Amino acid sequence: MATGQAAVDPVLIGIDRIPIRGTNSITGIWIPVTLEQNLPLESTQSGNVFTDRYNPQLSWYLPSYQLAPDIDAGFSFAAGNQRIDSDGNPYYQATLTLTLDKVESPDVTAFHAANPAQQLQEIPLTGLTVTLTTTANDPHSGQVQQSTYTAAISSDSSGNLTLTFNALLGAQVLVAYSNLQTGGATLALTAQYQVWRAIHIWRRPIDWHPPIGIIDRPPIGVIEGRPLILPEIAAMPVSPIFPIRPIPEPPDPEPVPPEPTYVTASDPFSLTLPLNTKYSAPGYALSFKVTDSNGTRPIVSINDLKNFNTSQSEFSEFTALGQVSGQFPTISGLYIGALSRTIVAIPATYGILRTKDGTAAQCTALLDSTAGGSGAAKFQFSFVLGPVVSPFDLFALQAALAANPQSQNCTLTLPQRLNTSQPMSLATPFQSSVTYTAAPQPGTFQIDVVVSDGSVTGSAVANANLFLKQLSTTVEPYLSGSFGILLDDNYPHPVIASVVVNLNDSAGSDELTYTIAGDASSIQLVNPSPLDLEISRYAIISGNTAPPEALNQKLLAQQSITLTDKPASTSIALLLDRTLALENPFTKQALQRYVAFVTQDVQNVNYQIGVVASGVDFNTLGISAIDIAITIPSLPSVSVPGSSLSALYLASNTVITLPIQNAITTLPAVLAFSVKPIAATQSPVQFTVTNDFVDQPVYVLQPSSIPPFPAAPPPAQ
Repeated sequence: MATGQAAVDPVLIGIDRIPIRGTNSITGIWIPVTLEQNLPLESTQSGNVFTDRYNPQLSWYLPSYQLAPDIDAGFSFAAGNQRIDSDGNPYYQATLTLTLDKVESPDVTAFHAANPAQQLQEIPLTGLTVTLTTTANDPHSGQVQQSTYTAAISSDSSGNLTLTFNALLGAQVLVAYSNLQTGGATLALTAQYQVWRAIHIWRRPIDWHPPIGIIDRPPIGVIEGRPLILPEIAAMPVSPIFPIRPIPEPPDPEPVPPEPTYVTASDPFSLTLPLNTKYSAPGYALSFKVTDSNGTRPIVSINDLKNFNTSQSEFSEFTALGQVSGQFPTISGLYIGALSRTIVAIPATYGILRTKDGTAAQCTALLDSTAGGSGAAKFQFSFVLGPVVSPFDLFALQAALAANPQSQNCTLTLPQRLNTSQPMSLATPFQSSVTYTAAPQPGTFQIDVVVSDGSVTGSAVANANLFLKQLSTTVEPYLSGSFGILLDDNYPHPVIASVVVNLNDSAGSDELTYTIAGDASSIQLVNPSPLDLEISRYAIISGNTAPPEALNQKLLAQQSITLTDKPASTSIALLLDRTLALENPFTKQALQRYVAFVTQDVQNVNYQIGVVASGVDFNTLGISAIDIAITIPSLPSVSVPGSSLSALYLASNTVITLPIQNAITTLPAVLAFSVKPIAATQSPVQFTVTNDFVDQPVYVLQPSSIPPFPAAPPPAQ
């Protein structure tokens, strides 16, 4: 024990109220401890720091707690366990979990910095209790009502606390959710900690007695050595015979310094932490969940806790940027998710996807199994559709969203899900059916167009070829359609995406790359795809800006070009606008570079070809008949029946059987015409023409193509 310190008085151990001169009492909890135990000395408290009673090199500090920094991974608000009260009204039970981090108070940190050599030790807390208080206005009286809940506490090795409140029930669930979103809830921590407390007790000197006053008669009574006059004597008249001399007050004793007596006491610890609107931050939205008959889902609003067995969408149309399409032409609309903090940008158009392997377009030619082996055909066209969105628009949109307070910290994305409940269409008369499905690559979709004979044998081939022509036409409007986008399962309004199936309006992906020289001296654009590209403009991203530069240069397949710009480093990023550089004129042979044709060689299809001479005046031209013989050099085994045209039969049609792949690729044929005159004195004339019966299934014979008959020889002399 330190010199000069009084030992603990055994009489005081366990006492909780001791009278002291000049005070009514001192209250506290007195705890027996080992003598000379190191504990904080209560009288040395400065903020959260204490000095040890015995060791001047040891200081103590009270711990503190704060709400875990965002985003608290341990936070959750889970409502469920539906019940029905006595009035038949449904209600939820909820569990709230959150985390408190143990921290040093600023004054403790400052003390440690100012006294680096001082040993600093945390004061242990005992009996720690944490309560949650929620507030609400009584719906009838308008008075503020409070509800208090006690937490189940667990701690980790660092002393951080996980608090679980699982007694929220009925209307309390609604109040707690509202307080967490808009403020009104508070945490209160209470505990105790041990200290040494000094008690100063005043004692009279052992040999001190107050002087006794002198009167003319014997004293009547004495209390504590002080003479007193009994009441009845004091009331008697003063006798002149026996006068009473006043008794002087005894002089005050010499001051005696109080003796400090040290006891251990339990002091209270308390800390209040308002929750305010911390948990309404976007990062916590998905941690508020409700479980009902539909499963577990995020809580969109308090209505999810009021209306049972209903679901709400987290998405709403985002209009804070004004008219989107006017600012970003390749974007048609924006939708914001209140929980996920996701903004979905709807592309103005979806088109055939370009990749490093070519365009994602395929035609599968099959025999129509429903035709009973009649040789009828069926064609299935499949296209993977991607967003036709300019990288410049996406970059500018991202910058605008980051600058807008309503969309800060949101993630910009393109649609990912197909809404099969919405109508799906493709405006072409040549299709038999159209379906849309999700494609394997995220953010892309697939359209399948089936062209079949149906009730008219041979119509599929003609319609398929006409459909292929629509893919490459440069005449607008292009072949178009639409399908539905799914934002989430509960968004109540249709979100429609437009589709253009044309090679002039395709969507880019990885068909163009760029490299930076190792010494950052040049930028090289590389086209690894089998298709030529037209690059209209590019930009080097510099912070939040990307000034566009016009290029308007063709980049051939498997080739590269070098930009004139000098990059600032080897880690720059580029924006590139590009399209397909299509052949002009665009031929059927060129189409095979963009559409993969898949056929089965063993399958033959009936294919109808024809010749018409609707503009030929047989009588005026003196023609009696025109015989036609057609051969297909690439298919010598295919025999085409001969036919004839006349003034009565201006059209000739025939059906041939040929491999199905030839019916939709190219079918060059040689037509040999033999023109017979009406006049017997004239000789027939012959001529040949070529025609691709895939591009032009019916050849139209023009009068100008028919050579004149030779003049008749003069009569013999």
